[in-house]
Amino acid sequence: MAIVIDRSLSTTQKVGNASLFQSFRGAANRALSELDSGSDFATIVLAGDSPEPLQRKLVPNIAGLKTQLQSVEASLGRADISSAIAEASRQLSLFEGQRLLVVISDMQRSNWTELLNDSSRSFDLPSGTEVRFVQQNKRSTENSALSNAQCDPPNPTQGQLVTLSVTTTNFSEQAKQIPVTLFAGDEKMDERVLRVESEQSAIASFQVKCRQTTGYRFAIAADNLAVDDEIFVAISSGAATPVAVVTDDGTDIGSSKFFLERAVRPFNSDRDQYQITNFTARSLKSGSLNGQQIVVVGYVARLTNAAIDELVEFVKSGGRLLYLCGEGNVAGQLAQIEKRAAVNCFPFELAKLDRFNDFDDMLQIQSGKWRSRWLRAFDLPSQLALQQIRFDKVWSVGQIRAGAEVLMRYSDGRPALGYSAYGDGMIVQANLSPSVDFSEFGKFGSFAALVQMIVGRLHDQESSAEALLVGDSIKFLHDLSPAGTSKKATTGASLKVIGPLGEELATQISSTEDSISVLVERAGQPGLYELRSADEVLQLVSVATDPRESDLEYLEQVELDASWKEGDVDSVTAEKFGLNLIDRGNPLWGWLAVGSVLMMASESFLLGWWKR
Repeated sequence: MAIVIDRSLSTTQKVGNASLFQSFRGAANRALSELDSGSDFATIVLAGDSPEPLQRKLVPNIAGLKTQLQSVEASLGRADISSAIAEASRQLSLFEGQRLLVVISDMQRSNWTELLNDSSRSFDLPSGTEVRFVQQNKRSTENSALSNAQCDPPNPTQGQLVTLSVTTTNFSEQAKQIPVTLFAGDEKMDERVLRVESEQSAIASFQVKCRQTTGYRFAIAADNLAVDDEIFVAISSGAATPVAVVTDDGTDIGSSKFFLERAVRPFNSDRDQYQITNFTARSLKSGSLNGQQIVVVGYVARLTNAAIDELVEFVKSGGRLLYLCGEGNVAGQLAQIEKRAAVNCFPFELAKLDRFNDFDDMLQIQSGKWRSRWLRAFDLPSQLALQQIRFDKVWSVGQIRAGAEVLMRYSDGRPALGYSAYGDGMIVQANLSPSVDFSEFGKFGSFAALVQMIVGRLHDQESSAEALLVGDSIKFLHDLSPAGTSKKATTGASLKVIGPLGEELATQISSTEDSISVLVERAGQPGLYELRSADEVLQLVSVATDPRESDLEYLEQVELDASWKEGDVDSVTAEKFGLNLIDRGNPLWGWLAVGSVLMMASESFLLGWWKR
């Protein structure tokens, strides 16, 4: 028996005096009690943001598994149910005998709908595997939650008046009055009372003066899912992030440069997070990109050898490059760059530019890794809007490079967006262009949103405008260059990261002449994470819970049974699960004992009758 237990944030919901996860743990314990230690085999896989098997294969030590189970708690991240089931399937495939897969989950609709609608999923369940889905009986789905805490502008200067905002969502059937309070540490700063309609959201905004490296907390009254009733935002004052835009276009309306500048700097003011420096291909020479963190390449008529050398050296030494593949000899340009780099550094190879004249033949963005950190800001309505855009010119693609990851694909399967590492840097390749000579994409808000997401992800230090989520890694980059904001910490040994609970976290530290990189592999709690040198807070990062976990609506058993296609399926509730789980046949010892007693009684009766 392989048991998969959902331990996502939504399972911390209180139902009565206990959480859902506690009832799931009890159901799993009852299931294990049905087994005979030493002769029966079992395993447990925990479904968090990554699968966590308690054993690498099915084991006969049932008592040991039960002991491990008692120390397991719910996580505060998203559950990757698909990967957890795949791990359980792998272990079942190595076992010879009766196979039973038990999935214990709250069946949260937002999570399971993505899984069940994923046509590419493959669990490879061994033949003959029985499947049992276990969930809590009827329960409330009402919840109020905070998400999307932001500071505007995202990189304020010291003393600048900023707007702090947070989204409040009412997951209930009735409108609510929800007080939202802003705290700086333990100090109450202000409060807003929002009327939020059923299944709707509202934004609470507060104005404060920026203090260098400061964190704020938003809070609402605690309910049955308490973790999403507070959220944090970190503010670090400083200059805008430098971004170089390389294009031979003019600033005419409709050119790639026109749309790129408006996507990178939508406000064209100090509210923008990025500061643009423009280059043409001919003006790009050795040293031109010094001080730049991100380079975006649009339409280029011809790349000079000096421009190629500068781009290669920029990425190799840790820079981030976004290359838009539109008009011109883009395939030849990429081949020149790869020849200079002496490696296939772009995510995929371009072949030729295809043109689609008929509207019905034009390509659309059909699929994407929407749950990845690159694209998760695209909610379902945004995904649907993006999928409606038609592309009449798209490059055909040859080989997808080893180690590259494709993030979006067109309706015919060719890559639309991908990324790969090169040297100490990263390259994102977009098989599209905003120019009106190439497509209508630049005219849509989806293009600006996509560019902001990519540039934000390429930025070494994540913007405070989008908090990291529980389960993500955190990377602090401490600047030691003359332009750096702090010179007190000159070695990695003097740096430490303090988590939301006040604990010092394990880190991986690397350094160059100009900077020190401090990596926390996984953020396990929502809240504020501090990079410190002695008692000085050098940087502050906020981590939030995944907002999808706040919607507690769940799939009914009949819906799940109808959508699941693998194995022999049955569904039960957690309260009834674990009793008579294993079919061991009908025991005959009781009947044999009764028969023996009846025979002895008959014999005594007959002996007595015969004597008379």
